[in-house]
Amino acid sequence: MEDTINVTVSFPVTVPADKVLVDRVDWEQATRELIFGDRWTINDVIKKLRGYERGKLTNHVLLPKIVELNACGALVSYPRAQGGDGSRWLFSAPEMAVWLHDNLKQITEGGWQCK
Repeated sequence: MEDTINVTVSFPVTVPADKVLVDRVDWEQATRELIFGDRWTINDVIKKLRGYERGKLTNHVLLPKIVELNACGALVSYPRAQGGDGSRWLFSAPEMAVWLHDNLKQITEGGWQCK
């Protein structure tokens, strides 16, 4: 078994005048407020995912998780052709941003299979 020693070290850190240090909670709140009230289309989501294929996004991410997206408030409307009530995919930006962040690993690995 390894022994560990806790060491406390003090050293100065210079922060440039045009930069600020912010607590993570405050930063996350501020960035969330930037998109509060915004709506994203499917094209906006594709941009956030850096060009994810539209067909893969629809078939392997959105449709398999449609109940979850609706439950968390990310889904505003979706096409009637997919069983929805609208003419296109529309998302609540703050909720969708959180959902994408929380599921990014699975999304980038190809998403989920439709059941």
